[in-house]
Amino acid sequence: MADVHDLLSRNAREHGEGQKISARALLEKLMPVLNGTGDHRHLHLDVEDTILPSRIGTALAMITNELVNNAIKHGAGDIEVTFHTKKNEAEIEAVLTVRDHGTGFPIGFVPAMYDDTGIELVQSLAGWTLRGRVRYENAPDGGACVTVTFNPNT
Repeated sequence: MADVHDLLSRNAREHGEGQKISARALLEKLMPVLNGTGDHRHLHLDVEDTILPSRIGTALAMITNELVNNAIKHGAGDIEVTFHTKKNEAEIEAVLTVRDHGTGFPIGFVPAMYDDTGIELVQSLAGWTLRGRVRYENAPDGGACVTVTFNPNT
């Protein structure tokens, strides 16, 4: 969270605007910290830059941190983090995806049934702060894939 604060403070000094943050700058700053925690596993980042309200950026950083740490802890292989926006009818939709190449989620996985504060944090931030939704699924070629979809302007 110190990285988020640094980016907001720098943005306020340089542009007089501390209430907005670049998704690319935020995630690029977060990745080296996360990359150091995954014993010989690599993080691949593909981010479309989007300017976000600071509270949305903060939630995005916390969710990304939690999902990558879960992928490191429970998954295998490299971890892919993507963030992009798309036009969906009359509004813009932001999509964060974190994917590993391990065994994936167990059959019948239901997030609410797991006593895990990390999943609760992701669910809470995605629902309450981002007003979005989270989808947990297994990739066709193996591995867990978590997708968070939300309106970046909420």
